[in-house]
Amino acid sequence: AAPLDTSYSMNDYDAAFEQLNPDIMIVFDPIDPKPVLEAASKRNCKVYIASPTSDGYFTYYDALTMEEMPIVESSTDDGLVNEAEGVGLLLRTSGTTSKPKVVPLKIE
Repeated sequence: AAPLDTSYSMNDYDAAFEQLNPDIMIVFDPIDPKPVLEAASKRNCKVYIASPTSDGYFTYYDALTMEEMPIVESSTDDGLVNEAEGVGLLLRTSGTTSKPKVVPLKIE
C-alpha cells in the first residue's frame, strides 16, 4: 500500500496508474473519488471507498455501486501489514525531464 496525493487531478492519477499499474485504489471518505474513478475506468483497477466507523475501523464500499463490501476475516491477527520489502512512499517529481512522474520509494 502506498498513498497518492489527494489533490491529484484525473490526469495526475492516470499518469500514476500508468507507471504503477495498481489493482485496487482505496479512497478515504470524505475525499471525492471522481478523479480516481475516471482514471481507473481506463484501466483494470477497482476503486473502494473506506468510510470510518465509530469504533475506529472502516467499512468499505465499491465506489461505482456504493455496495458495502463483505468483511473478509484474516487468517492471522496481524491485520493489514506491508511486506517487509516493498513500496513505502510515492514521490511525485519531474526530475530533469520536466515531465511529471511518480517514483516509488522502497522500504527494507
